[in-house]
Amino acid sequence: MIALNLTLVIQFVLFLLFLWGTNKMVFRPLLKTMDARKAKIEGDRATAETETREVHELDATYTKRLASAHQASAKRLHQARQEVHQRIRDALDERKRRADAEVAADRAAMDANIAEERKKFPGLLPGIVDAMGRQVDTEGSLL
Repeated sequence: MIALNLTLVIQFVLFLLFLWGTNKMVFRPLLKTMDARKAKIEGDRATAETETREVHELDATYTKRLASAHQASAKRLHQARQEVHQRIRDALDERKRRADAEVAADRAAMDANIAEERKKFPGLLPGIVDAMGRQVDTEGSLL
């Protein structure tokens, strides 16, 4: 059985003083430190979440801008290819036009030359017939 004596009361009072001193010197500073640490961790976590959202937004913006830049460069490349293709077609069309003009000029010159030669042919025909006749008379054939 527990006897209530002065020793027990003194031990109880000393225990209460120990608890009060420990609370004041150890637990309160420890709890303040733990609360401050918890608040800092929560603040850091909130900051990290905010920065993560910002990073995702920046990444999405970057991806959109990059896609837009790729589309713009593809469009410029396509336009440049079309321009080059059109220039080549124009150059080929110009060369074809010049070649056709040269062919037409040469054809006209040849037609004029043939017309002149045809005019000369009736004058040459009697001489050719006489030469053929002499060859047949002397050699017996035209060959």
